[in-house]
Amino acid sequence: VPISLWLAAGLARPGTGPKVAGLVCAVAALVSIGAREFSPEHQTEDARAVAAFVAEAEPLPGFALSWYMANPINYYLTPEAFLPIEDPRLASDVLGPRNKPGLAAIPLSNNVSGSQPDEILIGLIADSTDPGDRYYLFYSRPFHGDDDGSFLASLTEIDQLEQVFEAPGYRVFEGVRAN
Repeated sequence: VPISLWLAAGLARPGTGPKVAGLVCAVAALVSIGAREFSPEHQTEDARAVAAFVAEAEPLPGFALSWYMANPINYYLTPEAFLPIEDPRLASDVLGPRNKPGLAAIPLSNNVSGSQPDEILIGLIADSTDPGDRYYLFYSRPFHGDDDGSFLASLTEIDQLEQVFEAPGYRVFEGVRAN
């Protein structure tokens, strides 16, 4: 509100300078709103759409690339949406606000000690599933955990990941754990 008042006061002054400045601000605001509404690169992550997809899909173990993006998906799901994962190294205790179990969160690669973080993260998925098991990978905010795309590329090669759904900010892959 204060910026609106400041802009209104400037527009009320005589001269064209304030009016041009106001017009520039209005155009910038409209372009910003348009980008947010119509450009997928600028839209807010649509966890509700991902949860709707998962609710209709077969219950499988789920892993979120960015641990903090697990809660928005879990928020919209029922406890039965995912098969439970019990691996203490995964942040599977990342629960939704209603204290319900949900998808496991893969730790960020920069929080994993070791010289090969991708191998460690892939190992966490391998240790949490049996050979031949299917699972979902919720790939969101790759700049926090897979900034160079190597984790996704490696896991795609190993477990034949296939993209099964996409919503603004999320790509959902289904994989089959290699033998």
